Amino acid sequence: LGYLFNELGQKDAALKSYKIAISLNPEISQPYCFVAEVLMESGKYEDAKFNLIKALRLSINWYYYFLLGLAFILSNQVEQGLQYLIRSLLNKPNYESYLLMAILHLNHGRVGTSKSYFLQAIELDQCWDSLHGAGNMYKYLVDKLPFAENHHSLKLAAAELRNLSIQKFLD
Repeated sequence: LGYLFNELGQKDAALKSYKIAISLNPEISQPYCFVAEVLMESGKYEDAKFNLIKALRLSINWYYYFLLGLAFILSNQVEQGLQYLIRSLLNKPNYESYLLMAILHLNHGRVGTSKSYFLQAIELDQCWDSLHGAGNMYKYLVDKLPFAENHHSLKLAAAELRNLSIQKFLD
């Protein structure tokens, strides 16, 4: 029910539904993650981090680490965010974490390392829809990241990612 409310844009109703699920069984990790996702969409990164840490205490999951890393990065705590992205990758290699690592390295002028992470993301998920989704995720992060003042280089990188994904798809 919370998912449906969230998809309909009814964030308060979604949060209420997820919190009911938590009250019924506080030992299940997923509702904490769902709460964190809604909170992150609302820019409440500290509250999101709190819920993700609760989720991780209940169940080690690559996606929880990824979201926690993203929450730290979006709250301008990049170094802590990187640590959680690395944990995510150690738990399960995933294109989301590789993609975000690519963005972070590009932002710090490490183009070669950034491209390497892009290629690892593409290698992991060769499905066209997912690669297109990675490009959309990249565009979303360009708009959200607090240090994305150099939009020109990030937009070029987004275009490069799309070109890499198209080329990889055609190969």
